[in-house]
Amino acid sequence: MALIANREARHYTTSILVPGPKDAHGNARVGQRRMVLKPGVNDVDDDLWIKCKANPRVMQRVREGTLEILEEPEKGDKPQASTPADRMAVGLGELNVRDAKRLIKETIDVPLLEAWADVDDRKGVLEAIDIQLGKVTKNTNDEDVVARRGARRRAAADTEGAG
Repeated sequence: MALIANREARHYTTSILVPGPKDAHGNARVGQRRMVLKPGVNDVDDDLWIKCKANPRVMQRVREGTLEILEEPEKGDKPQASTPADRMAVGLGELNVRDAKRLIKETIDVPLLEAWADVDDRKGVLEAIDIQLGKVTKNTNDEDVVARRGARRRAAADTEGAG
């Protein structure tokens, strides 16, 4: 999977044409695959990214800096973790705290933020994740998200009280 950062405050969408199955008359049908990049970091299927980056408009956004290629696997690379969120969470630990906070502030993907919180133990990073989760889930009614956010805050308070 490729890691692509969308630096804009809005979604970026592009489509590519892909061959589809033949119809009943043997004619080839053409379909579309869409790449939707939310603000922040996105995990994009390698095949889709290779086709989308052939689009001059996509590469123009890369040159302008509105899209940033954070990671492109080499040929033959295998994912390092079982899910995209796990794989991306592993990479956060490789950043210094300042860069990790910058990346966190740009991320609106709740499962990704939660995966980062599960694997990183740096106080400043965990605080930034909690703040961002608060912003992203501020108006949510999802009881699971609210419960996990509350549990993280209680655990952080317990850790500070013990230390």
